Amino acid sequence: MLKYILRRLFYSIFVVIAVTILVFVLSRLTGDPALLYLPELASEERVEAFREAYGFNDPVLVQLGRFMSGAIRLDFGTSIWQKVPASDLVLNRLPLTLVLAFFTMVVSLTISLLIGILAVLRPQSLFDTLVTTISLLGVTVPSFWLALILILVFAVELGWLPTSGSGTWRHAILPLTVLVWGPTGYLARVVRTTMMEQLSAGYLVTGRSKGLAEARLLARHALPNAAFPIITVASAQFIGVANGAVIVETVFGWPGIGKLTIDAIQNRDFPVLQATVFVVGIVVVLANLALDLIYSAIDPRVRLARD
Repeated sequence: MLKYILRRLFYSIFVVIAVTILVFVLSRLTGDPALLYLPELASEERVEAFREAYGFNDPVLVQLGRFMSGAIRLDFGTSIWQKVPASDLVLNRLPLTLVLAFFTMVVSLTISLLIGILAVLRPQSLFDTLVTTISLLGVTVPSFWLALILILVFAVELGWLPTSGSGTWRHAILPLTVLVWGPTGYLARVVRTTMMEQLSAGYLVTGRSKGLAEARLLARHALPNAAFPIITVASAQFIGVANGAVIVETVFGWPGIGKLTIDAIQNRDFPVLQATVFVVGIVVVLANLALDLIYSAIDPRVRLARD
């Protein structure tokens, strides 16, 4: 097991290096940072001073080396916009986004497993049809539209919840509801489909012949065998939540890394933008690494097959 973990960590290092180079290249494709940030009527002396101050006059390879060296130390320079270390801004905002993502996946998995199993227990029933409808709505309804509707109803009309910001649990209800909606619908559909595939399996037929209750068969035997596709989709949804948080945090004014990314783009703050993309890339790499470890813990044959 230790050998498997070390090998996965070794591979992850190369992914992190690739992410670092990609962040640097993408940030340079937008054009000269000095011309993008400064006003159009800025003097040539001011433009040159800006380039010199942030190292944009150096050769590209020198800039890349400095960027990678700083990325190892989580040092991305000073924010052009707020004049503070870019890494501090990102690391201060990251916990708020991770809290949303964590509770989104916990709530989504709990609800989707519950309604998915209940739908399997009552196939072709009204509840099963309702689950299928909710799943389709969860996949198709745009998050920004749902966010605006919830703000209009529960914040503006009823006045029950705040429209934006953070600080209390009431501020998190609307953003969490929007983020939970999509993954819950998709995961419920996956749970229902994978569990239905297990209904005709031989071990369930044997369990029924022994008089075991259907609910016990599904929860204790079918669900563990259907765990792989559910975990795979849940991990993909976690990454999707990180992406969707950009929209949700912007609409609700939630001061997480998603809103910080939009603010950095609007203010042409390259150090902050590079820091946010790099940190999100690291989170995705770690999530995929955790997924591999969960796979190997559930089924040792996965680990043995990769050895």
